[in-house]
Amino acid sequence: GADRRVRRFLRDSIAFTAVTRRAPLQYAGGVALTTAAGLRLAGRPCFALTPSLEGAAHTLVVPGNLRVRLFDFAARRSLVLLKDGFSSQSMRREVETRAEAGASSLPILRHADDWTWFEEPLFDGYALARCPPWLPRAALEERAFEILRAWTSARLRVQGVSSWAAEKLESVEALCQRLPRSRSGSGDRIVRFATALARQTSPLEEITVGRTHGDFQAGNVLVSRDGGRVVVIDWEHAGERMCDYDPLVYELGARRGP
Repeated sequence: GADRRVRRFLRDSIAFTAVTRRAPLQYAGGVALTTAAGLRLAGRPCFALTPSLEGAAHTLVVPGNLRVRLFDFAARRSLVLLKDGFSSQSMRREVETRAEAGASSLPILRHADDWTWFEEPLFDGYALARCPPWLPRAALEERAFEILRAWTSARLRVQGVSSWAAEKLESVEALCQRLPRSRSGSGDRIVRFATALARQTSPLEEITVGRTHGDFQAGNVLVSRDGGRVVVIDWEHAGERMCDYDPLVYELGARRGP
């Protein structure tokens, strides 16, 4: 029962790919599966809501790792909700960071005082990872990097590599202590590896650190349909790191799935 706006969003999310050999089949499949008939034939019930969701035909529910997004295509807004059991710190970081980013990201329309949800406008366009072939992907990617460089360069500082490594080692140890007992062996190996790396640093070496996105990938870059606007979203992992962290993660594809 999904209406045309929901189906178009689904189509634009899966029909295009930068992998040339896969593009024709993916486009044909993406278009076919997101027609009204395609959803009826290939779709299946996954969950139910009680009481029922008003306006379900123009609503799309998209689950994530920490959050759930409700896209309301009639109101042209998206409601982002924190999942139970997760800290609200990431949501607060997202709201505050977007306020600083200004036009480089989507505005936050309103949010809960306890940081468990926020509302944002819908963006009419594509994720960079799924932009169609008639848009200049390389140029759009460079514009996204320009946004990132401006964000990072606004607050740069120099720190000794040894002290920086010591701080990161403490963070690694704290994270590994929270691992389940079944994975404690992996945590011990990670700590030993991080300790060995920290010992290789020289007290005379320095590193430039600054604000970073923390999850910079093509899926978190949105492009308008005409290619005239580029925004960066999902700043919940924003924090201070070495200034080359985001470009390094992007080029390595470390945040990209198989």
